[in-house]
Amino acid sequence: MRQIRNVLRLHFGEKLSVRDTASSLAMARSTVADYLIRARVAGLSWPLPEMDDDALERRLFPEVAKIRSAYPQPDFEVMKKELTRKGVTLQLLWFEYRELHPDGYGYSQFCQRYRDWRRRRDVVMRKTTRPQRRCSSTSPVSRSRSTMRRP
Repeated sequence: MRQIRNVLRLHFGEKLSVRDTASSLAMARSTVADYLIRARVAGLSWPLPEMDDDALERRLFPEVAKIRSAYPQPDFEVMKKELTRKGVTLQLLWFEYRELHPDGYGYSQFCQRYRDWRRRRDVVMRKTTRPQRRCSSTSPVSRSRSTMRRP
């Protein structure tokens, strides 16, 4: 639970320092300092205007818009299918991408974005087994050696 109101009350209302506010609420000083900076940016001081906790939180933590890349995105699904074909490499796919989009990603970013996409998409459970444990034999095992020790 966020204690934003308590931080603002103690700092602005009771005139406690950031360190004292943090210790009295058992919070990190950096968190208290972050809340205070956000309050100053939002133009808030003590006493707070009438608003519920959700409205206060929306005012202090506005939605951050996702930054879209200026470069055209490659189609990773098609790339994955193409890479299964013989002789197709990431470099060859990058050349084709650059023919379509001359101002697109460079080779290293192209490969990095593909690897990041693949890591997010390919969830595989790998099982390591020992071959001798997997094999089963239907014939009885003959023992050529005796298990008893010879004198």
